[in-house]
Amino acid sequence: SRRRGSTDEAAISQQGHTGLGGQSAMNIRGVSFRVPQGRNDILQEILDGINVQTLFWYNVESQNEVWSVPHYKDFFKEEYYSGQDFYEQIKLPHLVIFLKLQAYSEEEPYADIHTYDEFIKSSCLLLVLIYDCESVEIFSKDERITRSLFDNARRKGFSETTLITDENDGRTKMDIL
Repeated sequence: SRRRGSTDEAAISQQGHTGLGGQSAMNIRGVSFRVPQGRNDILQEILDGINVQTLFWYNVESQNEVWSVPHYKDFFKEEYYSGQDFYEQIKLPHLVIFLKLQAYSEEEPYADIHTYDEFIKSSCLLLVLIYDCESVEIFSKDERITRSLFDNARRKGFSETTLITDENDGRTKMDIL
């Protein structure tokens, strides 16, 4: 079961906040929001504002239903993408039903992450979950990325934009299925 508080931008700049790994009253885990259904460029829109080309992307194939448009074939052909290949891929028209992506700073053996604790202990920097065609949760270890994703979601007019914190994160698994 999921629950979200009304955490907003003020929480990012909360006095005493020392970053995602710091010793503060509020540990920011990521950002959540809802996107309009039926958009065929939603991955590019969601990730606008961060440099996806500098990361290596692991497409968790068992948790992926993304269709190319207009032919409705599998959108992701690979399990692993360099940043440049991923960037080129997400510029193509697509529809996301559900998706789990993990991003890393270096090319390395990837493992499907199932819990927040596994995420924190891993070298994964960014974990993207999209489900029900419109619900987005992005967990990040880098506060600058979290801020950029939050600001981007607000700028794009995505609804229910909220920071995910220790206090309001009801997710027990980092899976969408």
